[in-house]
Amino acid sequence: MKKRFVVKILIFLIMCISIIIASTEVEAGEIKQTWRTNPNSNLQEISLEVISGAQYSKNYGWSFVNYINNGWSGKTVYGGGLQGSVVTERHIIFAVLSGGRQNGYIYVANKTTGAIEQSIPVANAGSTSLYGHMNDMAYNPKTKEVFLPYGNKIAIFKYNSKGSLNTTPTIANQKDMSCGNMDYNTSMDRYILNSGTNVYITHRQGNDFICEKKLTYDQMDFKYMTPQSFATNGKYFYKIFSENGEIDESIQPTYADYKEQFSGIAAVYEIETGKFVKAIYIPNTEVAAELEGISFDPQDGSMMLSYNYYEAEKVKFYKLKTGNQVIGDREQYFYSNGFVAPKATITAEKDGIGENLIRYYNGTNNLIDGHSNYSKSWKDLAGQYNGNVNGGASFSTEGYLNLNSDNKWVNIGQMPNTIYNHVTIEAGVAFHEIQDGEVDLISNMESGGYALLMVDGQPAFQAFVDGNYQSVKFDEKLLPNRLYNITGVFDGNNLKLYIDGVLRCSKKVGNNTTVKEPGNNTVMAIGANPNGNNAAGGFMKGVVYSVRIYQSALNEDQIKKNKNADRITNNTIFSDSSDKVGITINFSEPVSNFTEDDIVVKNGKKGNLVKNTDKQYIIEITDIKEGANLEISIVDGTFTDLTGNKGIGAKVERNRDATGPIATIVADKEDITKEKNITYTITFNEKVTGFDVNDIIIKNGTKKEFKETEERKVYTLSVSKDNEEGQEITIPEGTVYDANGNGNLKIVKEYKAKTENLEVKIIVNEVTEENEKKYIENINPNTTIESLKKNIKTNGEIKVYNGSNLIIDEKELIGTGMKIKISFKEQEEMYTTIIKGDLTGNGEMGIVDLLKLSRYIANIDKTLNKEHLKASNIMKDERYGDILDLLKMSRILAGLEQI
Repeated sequence: MKKRFVVKILIFLIMCISIIIASTEVEAGEIKQTWRTNPNSNLQEISLEVISGAQYSKNYGWSFVNYINNGWSGKTVYGGGLQGSVVTERHIIFAVLSGGRQNGYIYVANKTTGAIEQSIPVANAGSTSLYGHMNDMAYNPKTKEVFLPYGNKIAIFKYNSKGSLNTTPTIANQKDMSCGNMDYNTSMDRYILNSGTNVYITHRQGNDFICEKKLTYDQMDFKYMTPQSFATNGKYFYKIFSENGEIDESIQPTYADYKEQFSGIAAVYEIETGKFVKAIYIPNTEVAAELEGISFDPQDGSMMLSYNYYEAEKVKFYKLKTGNQVIGDREQYFYSNGFVAPKATITAEKDGIGENLIRYYNGTNNLIDGHSNYSKSWKDLAGQYNGNVNGGASFSTEGYLNLNSDNKWVNIGQMPNTIYNHVTIEAGVAFHEIQDGEVDLISNMESGGYALLMVDGQPAFQAFVDGNYQSVKFDEKLLPNRLYNITGVFDGNNLKLYIDGVLRCSKKVGNNTTVKEPGNNTVMAIGANPNGNNAAGGFMKGVVYSVRIYQSALNEDQIKKNKNADRITNNTIFSDSSDKVGITINFSEPVSNFTEDDIVVKNGKKGNLVKNTDKQYIIEITDIKEGANLEISIVDGTFTDLTGNKGIGAKVERNRDATGPIATIVADKEDITKEKNITYTITFNEKVTGFDVNDIIIKNGTKKEFKETEERKVYTLSVSKDNEEGQEITIPEGTVYDANGNGNLKIVKEYKAKTENLEVKIIVNEVTEENEKKYIENINPNTTIESLKKNIKTNGEIKVYNGSNLIIDEKELIGTGMKIKISFKEQEEMYTTIIKGDLTGNGEMGIVDLLKLSRYIANIDKTLNKEHLKASNIMKDERYGDILDLLKMSRILAGLEQI
């Protein structure tokens, strides 16, 4: 442990000497924000999600004194008044007081279905009274207990083994306290009680609640607001205030609107200090009822709100979803552990064609509810019509739409009549299987309209022109499990079909003609043939990545541009041959001290950071390493909002798979020249599509048995031959494809007759020669001898020496200055190894190497030999041992850069 600590200190000192400037953190001063008292403030409404089924009408079967089973009168403002509520893992539990304020019920409702599973009567008067006036409720998920405070007592209901509440509660006392509201704080393992502006931090001791700390919270001047409920979460407590509905119109005439009168706020305070932090405005324009309760769901941390509906005689619950809540002209981000701001998101810049676009669905970026299998709406990025997901169709965790059986499809609405003059319909799809018959990709064909479809595995585009179905069809079958971009275009004269951005077939169907609109008010469907607003058949089995529909005819360049734009996405499996990409960084609110240095890029080079708005930045990434994953990340806490809250970073990975499958071909015999039967093993570096025995060409041999030994990846081929010549096995270019649609380059394996000459071929690493001395360079630190040997293709014997000592253990690291001797009969070649950053010859890049290089640059130690100087040239700029190499080595050792 000490050694690691010393290494870190040395790295830090050298980085300071090398003038590597670290980012500083700024402590922001406290800035209070009060909720607005001016009714003319420009506030945006928070989206509230109604919990399905959690709505209760008057038919409760109340049991009042004097009104047994006669129903709820609801004649007074307190008729059936909601007093408190709480959320457990399975239930919403709420207390309702009768109109006469004598009796009531505790209701236990199923959180998912809304069904009432229990109703526990509560007596509030007479000799059998257990309770005083009921107040807010609380829940302890550790003990599975529900708390109902009243006056200076607390009734405790415990879950039993059947998952129900015991109907006879334990009664506990509040020592030297008076509780109107309470909650259990999981983080602190304490009960927080509230009465007026007093807050008590307590613990439970038997049937008593003992006060540990009393504080008076800094209640802000929320004009025209009355206090209601109370809840805690993390280090904060939340106090609900609502408007009282009795505002003097001469003072605030704007508030006379009934729907606005019961709006409220959740004011947030620190538990330990009672100081006001921030507030969430909760508008009432949709609810139009009195806000009575607040609690937090122990499962997802969301805020649950409860309302009284006096006129409708109902109790209703809403979930305030995690997300942006607007306060004044600022946004705050609400999380389950309090307020954290801001949050960064990173997206790849889209540069597809936007003009005349009337429908656009992209599975990677625009699910309304996130990447969820339960999403039933597919957001239209063109802003026209969010698609309705039908028949159990679902999205993968990456966001792509799965259509894996009949009756699964998406309704994207009726089309405007402008598309029947000109249209472009695009789909990014992959098929689980190539189906027989007609399979619809995108269609509104019903005695009119268009259809982009497959016919016995061949893509086609159809339109209803001059009373007939006209179509163009590609004459080759597509392959399963491969991504295709399929586009149909009608320009008023011709039907055109494009596959992967290339025009494959075209047919003239008229002169400035139009396509007939479909009958029966037919909708456009993804993955099915529609009939009216339902699916009639022709169901596709596969996945849909993206869909675009234009009211214009795109040309080939525009279609290619869309194809490339779709393939530049976050966490994508699409291939992309571009070596640059525009990245957009969005924040949930305006940020400060965010710079280019806060962005970490792996396998690419950062351009200049451009500030587009206070909440959006754009940067271009260039020199993306081919075949590598481009990683872009922003570290937590490197930026803050305007009030000093540390930000939450982000990370995306973009798979730049621009290369096709690569295969290794190995014979089962070392010398095939004298063999009559050979078995070749063909191993691809990834799963492939479309590979069979007909794709293999054999020179000087006859193909025999062909087998697949590992699904879509490893194959064997038996071959016979009649002479003692060598043999050549070839897989032509474009024969097989990977999952991203990349075709293979030509793959050739040649087995020559035995040679009498030494043959050496070194791959991956760089070979240089100076003064008749050969070097193997560009070797990464921590490379074993065994690994290096795999990069040397030779018919000779390889031996490795450290000085004059032969190294036997191939697990040892190869170090700078070691000798590689390759010999065949009387012939031999000698190479010296150069390992990046290894100035000591131990095969590693470490703190000692860094010190050596520092001393060399400072002219303190000039004893580095030629090999070690070559190893110091990490920048590969033909200058040995300079300050740039030192800086780069420092950052690599500090974990700020990759080798």
